[in-house]
Amino acid sequence: MRKKTAPWTVYLTLAHLDFIRGDESDLQHQMEHSAGRPEEPVILSIYAESRCALGKIKLAREFYTRAVAASQARGYKESGSEALSNEASCDARTRFFPEARKEATAALAQSDTPDTRASAAEVFARAGDAPRAQKLVDDLAKEFPSDTLLSQVRLPVVQALLSLQRNQTAEAIAQTESAVPYELGGEPRGSGYDPNYVRGEAFLGAHDGEKAGAEYRKILDHRGVASTNVLYSLAHLGLGRAYALQGNTAKAKTAYQDFFAIWKDADADVPILKTAKEEYAKLK
Repeated sequence: MRKKTAPWTVYLTLAHLDFIRGDESDLQHQMEHSAGRPEEPVILSIYAESRCALGKIKLAREFYTRAVAASQARGYKESGSEALSNEASCDARTRFFPEARKEATAALAQSDTPDTRASAAEVFARAGDAPRAQKLVDDLAKEFPSDTLLSQVRLPVVQALLSLQRNQTAEAIAQTESAVPYELGGEPRGSGYDPNYVRGEAFLGAHDGEKAGAEYRKILDHRGVASTNVLYSLAHLGLGRAYALQGNTAKAKTAYQDFFAIWKDADADVPILKTAKEEYAKLK
């Protein structure tokens, strides 16, 4: 019989396995069982992340809010900040930018840990607040020069996003190179999909569909890294865009359809979904 409590990584692994199998019964059971228990904020946050990965952003926000409330009720300051950071990342990656900036600001107000600040920097970079993103990057680089994950992965990814905002695709590609040895590192404190996804965006911006596709395929070939992360779902869309750039309409349509299948029950108003549908309609 499974123990009633377990480390954070165990819950995360269970969530990934259930998500991959399409069977969420175990996670649902854990969520019900965790009510009022110390692990409740973790379970709620993981469930919220899995809803985001399906494009159910309104439901994701509801469970992130519950995770924050559960954290605050127990005095788990950093846990609450992490839930807000994750919510901000979800909104930024699906292009709800005003909401993302607000949530990242709230996360910073609760906690100023390096992880919270790095997450906020990425959100601000995606959401169009370059000055705040750059300030956070500069401060973190100065304060934690020996933190490998920060210096080689997270901060370069933010710099790459800022370069993409300026249409400097070559710079963005170069800025992600330091992350190569650490790519596809598992959670909770690994690189995840971010370096590959951002590099894929940069190659798309450089109109190099072949190299962009290679980055998205790396993500899709490593589902176990973070299957409940929305970037895994969005990698299908990125791959469709890469094939479209290559002129391979048949494969592009298939990749778009794979994305739409995952997001079949997604909220209709999600900006990145609207854009994807417009792009798909133009494929000839």
